[in-house]
Amino acid sequence: NEVRTRIRRALANLPPALREAFMMHYVDGMPYEAMAELLDVSVSALKMRSLRAREVLNAVLADGDVTDGRSRSSLYQAR
Repeated sequence: NEVRTRIRRALANLPPALREAFMMHYVDGMPYEAMAELLDVSVSALKMRSLRAREVLNAVLADGDVTDGRSRSSLYQAR
C-alpha cells in the first residue's frame, strides 16, 4: 500500500503532458502511433515525454521524495 501511495503521489506531481503520455502508453497500453494521432503530437515527442516521465518517477521513487514535486522542476519540463 505504501508503494502504491508513493507512485500515485509521484504521478500526480508530473506535469500534465508527461503524465498523459506515461498513463496512455504504460497504463492503458496504447501504442505511440495511436497516441500521436489522438493528441496531434509526433511519435518522437510522445516517446520523449514517456522517457522523461519514467526518469522523474524513478528519481522520485528512488529517494522517497514523492511529496515535493517542486524540488525537481528541472526534470519536469515537457519538451
